Amino acid sequence: MFDFHPLVPQLSPVFMSSSILVAPLLAIQVTLLPNFGISLGFTFPYSVADDNTCSQFVRIWASINKLGEEIAMLQDRILPFYDRTVVNDPLGIESIFWNQVGKIKFKGYRPRTLSTRPSTNNVLDTFVLNQEDLQRLKRWVAAKCPTLSHVSSFTVACAYVWDCMGKARAKSGEDVGENEPEHLAFVGGCRAYFDPPIPANYFGNCLAPCSATVKSLELITEDGFIVATNTIGKAIQERL
Repeated sequence: MFDFHPLVPQLSPVFMSSSILVAPLLAIQVTLLPNFGISLGFTFPYSVADDNTCSQFVRIWASINKLGEEIAMLQDRILPFYDRTVVNDPLGIESIFWNQVGKIKFKGYRPRTLSTRPSTNNVLDTFVLNQEDLQRLKRWVAAKCPTLSHVSSFTVACAYVWDCMGKARAKSGEDVGENEPEHLAFVGGCRAYFDPPIPANYFGNCLAPCSATVKSLELITEDGFIVATNTIGKAIQERL
């Protein structure tokens, strides 16, 4: 399988400039793939933008390069929307998070990214779930758990990986107690849940932290994948 790590750039470390703490927010790497084309790798912290915003950034960049001066005709439809006041924040969450960030000591801090190589005692590989694989997993869940409403491609992909990891740990002979908790932490997109809705071209992050927990024994059973899918789906429903 192909190793994607060399295609992903690292963010530069935080540094001081004229008594101001500067935190780089974007790294871009262009890699030439002989006889195939190029690869564009992006690294950015979720504190700045989510995946939706990054995808929009790439599309806008491509449109500007393709259309040139004609881009003016499409400005209202594709250019980023920066007005934060469209996000309803009755509990003052923004101020709470901002105050917490001010307490973090950033000196010498470098965010972890996909480009960070794992330690030498780990195995690194790439596995691809194509559309047909995802649809097959969804049909399996629908047959086993028809009442579960949140069955997205993200849910079944995470559940499948989580289930495989649990079974692999058991097969390797690792000493894992049957009642030992297995945790999965991830972020969920909130854009679709805003009322009133925010513009499709809103630039920023609309994320919520989510976590799911099962017992090790539940993952290594025959229905481990179904258990994992059900647990992740419920975690998303409860959080979002």
